Amino acid sequence: MGSIFVDLDKKRIIRADSKKEAKKNFNLDLSKIFLVLSFFGLLFLNVWLISQYTREQRDPMQAFASVIETSVKVVDTVWKPELPSTKGYTGVLVMGIDTRNLSYSGEEFNGDSRNIDTIIQVVYDHSNGNVFMLSIPRDTGVTVTEECAGQNPGKRSIHFLYDLGEKGSCPGGGVGLMKKYVTDITGFENHYFAIISLEAFVDIIDAIGDTNESQQKGLYMDIPKNTYELYPKDRGGYESIFFPEGYQFLTSERLLKYARARQYSSDFDRARRQQEVIKAVKDKVLSSDTLLDPIKLFELYNSFKRNAMFSEIGLTDIKAGLSILTKVDQDKIYDIVLDDTLGGKNQYLSRPVTSGGIHSRSGYYLTPVDYKVLEDDYENIRNFVQAIVKHPDLSGEKAVVYVYATKYSGNKVVFENNAYQMLKQMNIPIEINESRNLQKLADSSSEIEIYDFSNGSKPETIKLLEKKLKVKSKTPTTAKPLNKEDITIIIKTGN
Repeated sequence: MGSIFVDLDKKRIIRADSKKEAKKNFNLDLSKIFLVLSFFGLLFLNVWLISQYTREQRDPMQAFASVIETSVKVVDTVWKPELPSTKGYTGVLVMGIDTRNLSYSGEEFNGDSRNIDTIIQVVYDHSNGNVFMLSIPRDTGVTVTEECAGQNPGKRSIHFLYDLGEKGSCPGGGVGLMKKYVTDITGFENHYFAIISLEAFVDIIDAIGDTNESQQKGLYMDIPKNTYELYPKDRGGYESIFFPEGYQFLTSERLLKYARARQYSSDFDRARRQQEVIKAVKDKVLSSDTLLDPIKLFELYNSFKRNAMFSEIGLTDIKAGLSILTKVDQDKIYDIVLDDTLGGKNQYLSRPVTSGGIHSRSGYYLTPVDYKVLEDDYENIRNFVQAIVKHPDLSGEKAVVYVYATKYSGNKVVFENNAYQMLKQMNIPIEINESRNLQKLADSSSEIEIYDFSNGSKPETIKLLEKKLKVKSKTPTTAKPLNKEDITIIIKTGN
């Protein structure tokens, strides 16, 4: 008869086939128990010493923070926990929900409309420490096939799925549906999730934020451009808001408005602003004045507990996550918005005809350009997102490339060049746009030319294009790009 032992990490009882196996597993768990007890033993021992520090007129909060830091370092020397991953990637699905007409019981959101307002998948690459923030616009169309969702197969905006899954009691509920369809789009599994309400956002800033001269809580941010917007009032109507370009202090309420407004802009612009705010919050959470402040950490925990729902996590998850976050290089965080400019205008996702796309639905609704062409609508989009993750240097440069030719055939521009066609078939994260306008070659003897208008700011993209097209790039002195592109490619396709 097998033995039984307890798996503390997964909170389950496991039967072992032999005494030897049970003893081995028990020893492993016993070592973790010892580490945990050692951590708290050190903590309580050193807390007692705080009284000694206060006699020397040392700040007790600083002493307490020092105790925590020392105890964590001791445990970290012998226990190296790891986050769960799939093929070397860990995914965290972060969702924002508009709770103005909802209530949160501590376990679930209740109300008439439980639509998800913000969808960001954070992907961590364990091989090199890169982090990717993949924003999926709320009106991205997905083909819902689950009968529990009460839908006939057809395109629906992804932000409806949480509510549909909750009402239909789908396996995993609304979170299960959201995780499934986000993975269908990006190709990355979601190992953790969090649904954060508007109230939680304000609470978090109030807990960890800076304090200005008027004793208001908020964060300092560098706004990239002047932003004029309208924001809905609680009792109906809108208020005008303005965020000037430049480094400035934003209160928690102003930060919320900056991240959520979209009347004058779009869902896509809002997604980019949300990434800016999330990065600012992340930097503040991981700063020393937060991590070494027990009061702020406690307030941060309480704000999440009151207004956010998230996947069950244990000590191992927390320790591994903090270890990774504190080591992430700011230059290795990449922001990607999956909108109709992904890989070039209407190359992978398209808006309806009324907004410059190829489909017929109005607003900011997005569908794959391969809709009804491929059996799997998101196959090409997944491949492109995977390419972004595999070639972060190319993705980070965000080079815009325009390709021109010199010949029409049947009222269409002809791009007959084998090297260029092979480049198009490669799975690389470069925005390549084919122009409808003809262009003259500066050197009539060349079959293809590359002009660099980026002032040397896109070196990785230039290097790849030179290699694949087998021609050296040129830096023009007087010519200007026709479409304000970074790089121009001109292909000679006949006389």
